[in-house]
Amino acid sequence: MEVYHRGVVANAIAALEEWWTAVERRQKADNASLSLLRTALATLSTVAAKISQSGTGWTTIVATARAVRIDLELRAERHQRVHTF
Repeated sequence: MEVYHRGVVANAIAALEEWWTAVERRQKADNASLSLLRTALATLSTVAAKISQSGTGWTTIVATARAVRIDLELRAERHQRVHTF
């Protein structure tokens, strides 16, 4: 059984967004960061799916996780198009 804390999950989502924003600001892009983001987004999807079954107390965090995942996927695609690896 896995246990999640709302504050920890919310902070992790915010940290992922902040990290990717910092990656986007770098002058030199690297494939490793893009790969790390994709792994993190897959993990975020898995966690969101699991906590969505944990009751209504998680509704806001699940919605945030899904919105952030979609936003970061789009930003990653744009980042990859702009920077040729």
